[in-house]
Parts: sequence; C-alpha cells; structure tokens
Amino acid sequence: MSTLRYCTNCGRQLVPSGARKCAVCDAPVPESAYSPRARVVGEKTSDAARFDKGITIAVRVVAGIVVAIASTWYFFGGGLEQHAAIGMQRIENEVASDSVKQYEIAKRDGSPMDACVHAGMVAAAYLQAKDEPNYQQWKATERADCAAAGLPGQ
Repeated sequence: MSTLRYCTNCGRQLVPSGARKCAVCDAPVPESAYSPRARVVGEKTSDAARFDKGITIAVRVVAGIVVAIASTWYFFGGGLEQHAAIGMQRIENEVASDSVKQYEIAKRDGSPMDACVHAGMVAAAYLQAKDEPNYQQWKATERADCAAAGLPGQ
C-alpha cells in the first residue's frame, strides 16, 4: 500500500511514498526526506509547516504595522482633535439650547428684568458656540427685553 506524503521541496503536492520526483515541482524526493510523522494525507512535512507558520507570522506583522500606523494617525494626525472638536460643538449647542429654555421660563414666569438678563445669557451661549446668526438674533431680543425692563441703551 502506498502512503501519500507532502513534497519536501514545494510543501504542497502530495507524493506517493517511493516516488523519485514530485509531479508538480519535479524536485527529487528522497525517501529519507519524508517526515516520519507524515503517514496520512493532511499532515505536512516540517518544511511545509514552517512555511505556513512563516506566512502566519508575516500576516500578523503586517496587521500590527497597519494598526500602529492607523493609531498614530488618529492620535497625532488630527483624528483625536477632530473627534474632540465635534464633541465640544455638540456640548456648546446643548448649552445654548438649555439657555433658550431657561429664557422662555424667565420670560413667562419672571419679571421683565429676568427676561433681559436671560436673553443676554442666551446671546452669550450662542457666542460661545460660534453661531453668529443666532447670536445676532438673541442680541436683538436682549435689546428689546432690556428696553421693556426700562434699561435704555442696551
């Protein structure tokens, strides 16, 4: 009975024991080069196993380099700053939105002076958020509310 083993040269082609040459790579296959453990189809010689292990290590090294480059770009190339800037803009917009709600409560339930003060706070919140159209609108609202409260020149 002939046992199939892997070629020690190319590591991929199954070679029947006793064959003198590999059918694919045409390399001589001496009987002494067979792995003593390669008794069944599916087991590879030590050369083929080393080749597969080398490929696995190379893939891991390349993946590690890619991760290192991506991390370096993210932390030092502006990715982190962009992420932080987006978060800060969202927070500033929420602060302005909360200020508008506070103004509405002060306008509805407070004195004209409360409305004047809170309109100024809303304008300041929009200035902090760098939202010029809303800032201008709320400065006009502040002037109107302060004039209604009896503060001239606001």
